[in-house]
Amino acid sequence: MSGDSCHSVNVEASIASFNEGKFVFVAYSHGSPSALVSTADQMGYLNSNNSHLFGCSLVYTNSCYSALELKDSLINSNCYAYVGYKGKVRLPDSVEDEDIFITCENKGLVHFLNTSDTLTESVKLMIDYYWEQYYRYIEEDNFVTAGILRHNVDLLVIHDERSITKHDLYN
Repeated sequence: MSGDSCHSVNVEASIASFNEGKFVFVAYSHGSPSALVSTADQMGYLNSNNSHLFGCSLVYTNSCYSALELKDSLINSNCYAYVGYKGKVRLPDSVEDEDIFITCENKGLVHFLNTSDTLTESVKLMIDYYWEQYYRYIEEDNFVTAGILRHNVDLLVIHDERSITKHDLYN
C-alpha cells in the first residue's frame, strides 16, 4: 500500500481477505511506541486495536520505536514473530550511503524468504552485515556513518520464540 492508502481500515480489509491465513507483513513507515503510522493514519494503521489480526504472521518493520509497546501487543495476539527497532532509526548523512542502509534493514527479510533458515538465523546474518558495513566505514575513516549504523543495529529487536522458517508461513 502507498502512504496515501495506508490506513487501518484498508490494512484490516486486506488482512481479512487472507481468511485467517498466515502472512508476512512488511512495513516501511514511521512508528511510535504503540503503532505504525502513516500520513493517512497518524493514530496508527497497526496498533493495539487491530493487532489481534496479526496472529499467525511475521511483522518486519523499519519503523522507529515500534518494539517498545507494539511488539508486545502483537506477540500477545499470537503473532509468530516480530523484527523492528526500539528507538529512532537514523538515516545516513550522504545520499551515496542510502543503499547500504536499505540493504542492512532488508538483509534479514531477504535471507529469510530465500532460504530455509529460521528468522533468528536470518536476523543474525543481518546483524553481521550491519557490523561488516560498520567496520568498512571505520576503515574508510567515515566515523559518522559508522556510528549511525552502530546506533541502528543496537536498536534492532527480534522476537522469534518459535524459531519460524518461511515454511511456517505457508497456508
